[in-house]
Amino acid sequence: MVESTMGIEASPENEANDEENGQKRSASLWRTPGYPSWFTSDTASAIGAAMQGFGVSLVSYKISGSLIAAGWVPTLTSIVRQLANVLGGTIVDRHDRKNLVIVNCIIGVLLWGTTGILLLVGSLTFSVFLAIMLTSSLFTGCLGGATDAMLRSIIDSREYPKARSVNEGRDATITMIGNPVGGMLYLFGAWVPFIVSAILYMIAGISASQIRISKKLTMKSTYSPEGKHSGKEAIASFCTDFVDGWRFVLTSKIMLIFIITTALVNFGMNGAQYSIELSLVGRGINPVLLGLVGPATCIGSLTGSLFSGHYGDRMPAGLCICATGIISTVAYIPLCFTDSYHAIVLCSIIIGLPFPLYNAMVMGFVFSKTPDELQGRVKSVMSVGVQLLSMFSSSAAGYAVTHLGFISTIRLFVIVLFVAAAILLASKRVRRIPVSSLWHKIDLHA
Repeated sequence: MVESTMGIEASPENEANDEENGQKRSASLWRTPGYPSWFTSDTASAIGAAMQGFGVSLVSYKISGSLIAAGWVPTLTSIVRQLANVLGGTIVDRHDRKNLVIVNCIIGVLLWGTTGILLLVGSLTFSVFLAIMLTSSLFTGCLGGATDAMLRSIIDSREYPKARSVNEGRDATITMIGNPVGGMLYLFGAWVPFIVSAILYMIAGISASQIRISKKLTMKSTYSPEGKHSGKEAIASFCTDFVDGWRFVLTSKIMLIFIITTALVNFGMNGAQYSIELSLVGRGINPVLLGLVGPATCIGSLTGSLFSGHYGDRMPAGLCICATGIISTVAYIPLCFTDSYHAIVLCSIIIGLPFPLYNAMVMGFVFSKTPDELQGRVKSVMSVGVQLLSMFSSSAAGYAVTHLGFISTIRLFVIVLFVAAAILLASKRVRRIPVSSLWHKIDLHA
């Protein structure tokens, strides 16, 4: 039988032990068997993606000679990745996740190693490069969720806030240094970032092979609308598993609230950041100053992740989620009245502060409460939901800045952020989420 965390009630003895051992559990994250290998693999993959990601547009333009063609490559790859992601969660839940991670890493080694070699010998054509990019996006969408889904079987659910905070800080660091490092590698040759990426994916695959996985995943089960999980050995059809994943999410009011609010926050924040970038470009600002806006947000995120990692497992998750919603709204208020560059940089730092804590609490709570056999599907459904609006944030920002001006555009996006914060504050389900040591008492479908 596959264990489920839904609806489990703790005895008074276990509850007391949870309180007394909370700090011990938090400190033991890095001593958890399998976690260091998992983190190494995930980090190597993230850096590898950043390295090859930097050179995509440059190489596209170099081999095609067309800005239009170069601009279409990220768009097409994003579309393919999102379409594949819809089915990716079901694929992840129906197969051994460790093997899927290794396969994804092997594909990364082959694709980016081939790209680097073809660039080195001058034989890479635009059609081949586009095919490589689309293939990479297809496999990333189908298999990329296996890494996060596997985490549920490695660490204790109460370690999720800390683990998410560590990931947020790591991602902020990679984002901050990824482009400069990628640029330095590109100076040595257009092929270098891709070869480095292939090497990093090789490291990720080797590390993944060392991960220890709980045997809880050796049995498959299916989700029933009543909220119970049967231990039947017969594997349901792909379509049935796919529907079960969507049903699990869409029948949970609290997950629907998180999807709606996160989608609004993503749209509002990304729209505001695109508006800032477009406005500064339109004003002809120095490229060096323009390039500091992104790292400013990363600095805020890195600072926020340090706070979240230290205090996240000690604070009530619901209150933290509501507080981060308020901060994300307040962060852009100065830009509703001024377009000063210094105000833009300051607001960019502030907007980065709440999101590590928000992600640690929301994603940590949801995935700690999601049964092992549904991890991939729930991640897939939530990813599609929260990114749906943000796909249009750049076009909305471009239209609004052009026709309404910078300040009026920021005001519109602040309204979107305000609506998201209001929904969070109005929800008793969200406000009453306790500290992570008591998450076992909460039912996602209550």
